[in-house]
Amino acid sequence: GNSFFESAEVDMWLDWSLMEFANPPSNLEKALDALEKHLDQRVFLVGQRFTLADVAASIPLYCFQQQGLVTSLGRATKRWLGTCLATEAASSFDFVKVPKTAPATAAAPAATAPAKAAKAVVQAAAEPPAPIVPTTMVDRYSSCVGGRTEIKRIVAAEDMGKSMVGQTVSLCGWVKTAREADKGKLYFIQLNDGSIPLDIQVVIDSSAKGFDSLKGKVGTGASLKCVGKIVESPGK
Repeated sequence: GNSFFESAEVDMWLDWSLMEFANPPSNLEKALDALEKHLDQRVFLVGQRFTLADVAASIPLYCFQQQGLVTSLGRATKRWLGTCLATEAASSFDFVKVPKTAPATAAAPAATAPAKAAKAVVQAAAEPPAPIVPTTMVDRYSSCVGGRTEIKRIVAAEDMGKSMVGQTVSLCGWVKTAREADKGKLYFIQLNDGSIPLDIQVVIDSSAKGFDSLKGKVGTGASLKCVGKIVESPGK
């Protein structure tokens, strides 16, 4: 985006597309209705130019058309989709026409909050390596932040993240609470990315890269990218 506000809008549409255009989509008619209303007086989803937001929504929609899941579009959505597919950026994509009989990809775990707090804790690494997680845990359209994993994939798992202990993940979200410990040598941060009401605890020690930049700046509402290993909470 051309501003912080537009960048935030792009992020919002990336998450929206991930949830509403999952394969298979849960309520495609409702999603298309929301898209039509938003595009009624707009050329693109965000601002006045083609962005990642348009890519994230137009490509799945195009594929749904090829599958026969979408047979008609509203006036504004049809115009927008045609504009997106005509861009130079979109022409670089290798559009795959998926046959109607193709088996559906397994959907992401339901975002239903478990009865008790999640046991997973992310321990920030001093020099975080590239995230090593199964492909199904890495969100689509997140390569710009190193392939993030939604918090719900961890805390809403059937075993509440126990099977993921030891895996290195990249989490992006907003700080709900933050507190110092051990005379300022540790930070305990409750992080939420909007994928589920529950938070995940991130423990950052003074050896972690970027630790000094947190002092006096990390508080409720601050946005963070955290790369580290999932460890089981000793308090649960």
